Amino acid sequence: MSSITKTAFVVNLAYVTNIPITSCENHGFVINTLVAKAVVDILSKLDAEEVKVWVQDKRYVNMISGDNNVGIWFEMSPGSRTDLNTLQRYEGKDYNKYLLVANKPVLQDVIKASLSLDDNEKTKITFVEVNGELAMRIVGSASGASSINDFNIILEMHQDNVGNILEVSIPVSLKVILDMLNKCVEDYVAIHIEVDEDNKYIRIGDIVDDDTMSLGTVNYTISSK
Repeated sequence: MSSITKTAFVVNLAYVTNIPITSCENHGFVINTLVAKAVVDILSKLDAEEVKVWVQDKRYVNMISGDNNVGIWFEMSPGSRTDLNTLQRYEGKDYNKYLLVANKPVLQDVIKASLSLDDNEKTKITFVEVNGELAMRIVGSASGASSINDFNIILEMHQDNVGNILEVSIPVSLKVILDMLNKCVEDYVAIHIEVDEDNKYIRIGDIVDDDTMSLGTVNYTISSK
């Protein structure tokens, strides 16, 4: 939880999640996974809607429920420069080559259906035209000539600033993409794809303003090899 960037972020093995926050303005803190799970378990059982948080001696985190009935105290984990560098590396990309806007529940359902038909989560996302509209195509790796595990998701909107979207192929882990989508809370997500000489970067974020395409929760990953 960063009081400087006004965000909460976590660096997982497969992707990074960054969430804007309007609290903890002066009391950012670092928490490891095991302690975080325990704290979440306690907070989920509280009736109070708010929790007061403050950091003592830049080392200890205190949390008290809004009704002052429950208190939590724990020692912070040391901050990781590697984690911060990872987030900054993702955020430093332009993400101006390809933009896809998709209905999140539809995309989630398609990925779940594909995973239920195929044990191999690795596949490639490609793009096709369907009745004059651009669609994201997800094909299970074991589908072969069968169309059972071949899905086209019509995109709500797209921008192709390179001019070759129909030639783009993005190797992905469907489970990772599904996990990223599950972190979003809005009905529509923006999917940005950035390509450089080394990698293909994927950014999936909640669309919180349709006019400006402002994003809320954002998830980052690198395309699978």
